[in-house]
Amino acid sequence: MNTIRNRSWLDLGDASDLSKLDIEAIKRVKVEAWPQAQIPDELHDVLSIHGFILEEEGQKNQWDPFFTQLVSESRAAKLQAGPNRALWIATKRIPLFQTVFPDTQLYPVFEIPHSIMQEKFSFEDALKEIIRGQLEALGPVQAEQLTQDIGMPLNKTKQALLTLETEGFVFRGNFAPDLRAEEWCERRLLQRIHKYTIDSLRQSIEPVRPQDFMQFLFAYHHMRADDKQTGPDTLQKVLDQLEGIEAPAVAWESDILPARIADYDPSWLDVLCMSGKIA
Repeated sequence: MNTIRNRSWLDLGDASDLSKLDIEAIKRVKVEAWPQAQIPDELHDVLSIHGFILEEEGQKNQWDPFFTQLVSESRAAKLQAGPNRALWIATKRIPLFQTVFPDTQLYPVFEIPHSIMQEKFSFEDALKEIIRGQLEALGPVQAEQLTQDIGMPLNKTKQALLTLETEGFVFRGNFAPDLRAEEWCERRLLQRIHKYTIDSLRQSIEPVRPQDFMQFLFAYHHMRADDKQTGPDTLQKVLDQLEGIEAPAVAWESDILPARIADYDPSWLDVLCMSGKIA
């Protein structure tokens, strides 16, 4: 797993470092990012912010009654973007979609306020804004999925993503640890995934009880009666473990080394000192 660095900002050069994020963090953010609507007005906000909702997604979330009410109030419409692709859109977003889908039909047909139809967009800007809204609701997503949802050629979708990338709105990388594919993720959602990943890593490292740590130290230093080392060759290993420890000379001879080497002889230490191996 790549090193996860704790920072409050991201730049294009560091985006690839955030690959292999925690899969549970990614799933959590995807759930949190997906819009919720309990009343028609909330569904209208969803359509206004995120651009569109696929008809099947709206039905799966049981939003049909809300959408029907919005349609009756001329606040929303259905756009047939392909043979099997119907999009729910807010009335205020119609100019965007008519720019991207100039030959599609809106249902129902109603008179759109002149103030709304005065808005003009280029194809590139309109598609970019539609994709921007989708990215805020999806979390990490492949360009192919966006292409399928919107019904645009892949090259046009990628061009819009690249434009959003230069704006710093979206980052690309291989974020999911179990997926070897390029994904795109909105900046704030990626930061949230990063935070959840850090939190998960911290929670996975819990301090042990003091008594457990002491047992480890006794085992590590071979201080148990039945686990002490023997022989002059073990002295160098023991000293390597104790490197940097400060203690009176008399304590090394009488307590520290005998506690670790069963047959310790003070002359062994003299030999190592005279040989220049320790000081």
